[in-house]
Amino acid sequence: MKLFRVLFVLSLICGWSALAKADVIDFKMNVLDPPSLPYANVINAADLPFSITFSKCQPGEVPSSVNATGCYAGYNDTTMTWNSLQFTFANTPALAGQPTTCGDPTGITSAQDAFGSASCSLQGLYYILTFYGGAGIIPGETFIVYESGPAASAFPTGSAAVNVVPEPTPLLLVATGILMLGTLVYMQRRNLLPAMVRRQ
Repeated sequence: MKLFRVLFVLSLICGWSALAKADVIDFKMNVLDPPSLPYANVINAADLPFSITFSKCQPGEVPSSVNATGCYAGYNDTTMTWNSLQFTFANTPALAGQPTTCGDPTGITSAQDAFGSASCSLQGLYYILTFYGGAGIIPGETFIVYESGPAASAFPTGSAAVNVVPEPTPLLLVATGILMLGTLVYMQRRNLLPAMVRRQ
């Protein structure tokens, strides 16, 4: 009987210590513009919006000063500049509704940050993490999304939507220039023709 009492007290102590750890650590997420990475996930226009799954960060993906626990490396293989990225992740039991911050909470933008501003929130059952402003991610550029806090496996596969600025094709630019030049010449001749008729 005494043994059961000891086990009961021991289980209460273990339970209280588990409750003491119940406050999960906030997680932070950011998007960086690192040097080219040969193993990055190639994202074509047909892939948009694309899926994002975190894995353990590889050496060189993030600066040594960043304490990242999960990374995703991508490559913009479209012809469009992405001037914003919005990630959506389900709030799983592993994430437990913990608060989040995006970008640099100090407000100082790093030279490696792909976007100048960010906003993150838990909306119902989903985390909505939006990055915008700055140069964005240009065509042919590698980017890293990293998270700090929980293990990479705590995040389910998420969805990433991009807001794009389409690049005009060279033929369209040339055609527009010729059209404007033709309009200018036409307007000049139209204005000069009545004056020449009046002189005769």
